[in-house]
Amino acid sequence: MKRSSLIYLIDGFRVLRKNGFKTILNPISSFREYTEVRRHKNTISFIRSLDYSTADLVKNTGLMTRFSNMKNIEVETINWFIPYFAHAYGGIYTILRFADYFHAKKGIKNRLIIYGNSLASTTEIKNRIAKLFPNLLSEEIIILRDNNVNTLPQADICIATLWTSAYLALKFNKTKGKFYFIQDYEPLFYPAGAIYALAEATYRFGFYGITNTPGLYDIYVRDYNGIAEYFIPSVDNKTFYPSKRTPSKPTDENPFTIFFYARPDSPRNAFELGITALQKIKKKYGERVRIYTAGSRWNPRNYDLESDITDLGVLSYEKTAFLYRKCDLGIVFMFTKHPSYLPSELMACGSVVLTNYNPATTWFLKDGFNCLFTEPSVSCICEKIEMLMQNLNLRKQIISNALNSIAKTSWENEIEKIYRFICNHEKVTGVTTFEM
Repeated sequence: MKRSSLIYLIDGFRVLRKNGFKTILNPISSFREYTEVRRHKNTISFIRSLDYSTADLVKNTGLMTRFSNMKNIEVETINWFIPYFAHAYGGIYTILRFADYFHAKKGIKNRLIIYGNSLASTTEIKNRIAKLFPNLLSEEIIILRDNNVNTLPQADICIATLWTSAYLALKFNKTKGKFYFIQDYEPLFYPAGAIYALAEATYRFGFYGITNTPGLYDIYVRDYNGIAEYFIPSVDNKTFYPSKRTPSKPTDENPFTIFFYARPDSPRNAFELGITALQKIKKKYGERVRIYTAGSRWNPRNYDLESDITDLGVLSYEKTAFLYRKCDLGIVFMFTKHPSYLPSELMACGSVVLTNYNPATTWFLKDGFNCLFTEPSVSCICEKIEMLMQNLNLRKQIISNALNSIAKTSWENEIEKIYRFICNHEKVTGVTTFEM
């Protein structure tokens, strides 16, 4: 029997012993109490693992103060603190992209320090990286099994890549300076409470910020007085490019094809809102509408959607791009402070984007210009979908503007900007803008 299963069994007997006949007579109430206790215990264990002292903060502040006086640093080694990953998509892909560029173009030695899974192996991590960035296979991969950063080699700089890794970087002082690769406002991943507070505290550690989008830069500089530089996510146009399809009125033979970024386990993507609206659209238009979902593994049958939606699960980048080129509309909700990569990738493939209003992403997403915004209501979402189904000129104009918008950046230029910041870490000031 696995240790975790044994713990659950022991806890179950404890509830039975404590509550006696109450457990038998009211099993639902007892189960709720049991799950709540387990949740609280897990949270307490998590809080203990992230504990830090005033002395830790003082040491970190002293290190960063000394680092602030260093200019034109020749960076030869970087320790990246990276959470364990099963799929190298999204934020992990971006981290690896930067490490690959630093290795290939700047001759930097990267150490990829994987934490969060003591059972992970370097072989499995290498296998996941190999298909995407084979050059990184020559770099050192370290599995941090006990969160003891004192065992790690010295590096010119270290980079935290998720809020939990900021706690590792806080205590790692065998380095000249520390950076924080910020790809969303991560406190919003949690309800207001202990874990939210722990995530939010990391923005006050004083690390230099490498922020993914101007919106996150503004938050880090304005709200936390951070020193930062931002990069604008680009699109790999060898993978994401438009098809020769042209907008047309939907018919049974040529249905209006919709993609929805469906992640039931990620509240920020508003799964329930999207599927409720799509179910309503499907009921009204039948075979004139075809709906695909992807982004995570879930079963439409559990939501009575098996006849309405085709779920494709987790796709490779190549298969994702192929899907986008088939779609007239891509629906992506993001209620944290990052626009997600999907709108840009959908735009590059010639699909119109429908998303929610988010003040942190309007530097790029422009309602009625390169995408459409919707209010977070089922009727409003359906109205926008129907508008696009009927208005071919609007679809054509949005597609054209969107393709022009994403053509303005390149990964090479953006990574070079971050490299200059790492070497000089001069504060960027002023309000950020992105010219369309």
